[in-house]
Amino acid sequence: MVGIAAFDRAMQLNKPIRNPETGRLADKLKTGQVKSLAGGNDALMADLKESMHAPPKTIDGHSYAIVVFYNYNRDPKPDEAGNFWTQDAQSQRAYACACETAIILVNYLRVLGFDAKAYSGASTDVDLNKLAVAAGLASVEYDTSVNPFIGDRFQLAVVTTNFEMAPDAPLAPLGDRPKSITRGIAWSMGRT
Repeated sequence: MVGIAAFDRAMQLNKPIRNPETGRLADKLKTGQVKSLAGGNDALMADLKESMHAPPKTIDGHSYAIVVFYNYNRDPKPDEAGNFWTQDAQSQRAYACACETAIILVNYLRVLGFDAKAYSGASTDVDLNKLAVAAGLASVEYDTSVNPFIGDRFQLAVVTTNFEMAPDAPLAPLGDRPKSITRGIAWSMGRT
């Protein structure tokens, strides 16, 4: 799912989250040589190296956020092929899909001439959960972000941008929504 939120500085974190491996990867990208024969890989690596040398940009002027929400796939059955290596990877699978989608959106917005920046749980300046609530993808129930149809089995990524969009409305708290809408027969048949 995807939701749009109005973005302001109150949605930024007091202390950004940074992946400790980012610096090592950046050095490797700046100095390493491509060792793949995959088509287009050399052009991709050249673009990465160029962007690594570019000065960091601020998000001043970003007033919208695109929140990308990926639910966990169904859990593999115990006797299903591949179960032994996928059974504990639901969170990481959803996380990888959300990050990939956010990065594709950032690149597309930049091609269109807009400024954009992607965030994930591994590296973010913004509060992903606050933005999910503002974008109408989750509500806070018992100090946890939950979606009325998925529960808490999801991962998020966010794109902030100066591209103007209509924000989505936040969800009502779960207690204010009748179960017939979020889990009843009409929901299970796809009518709500």
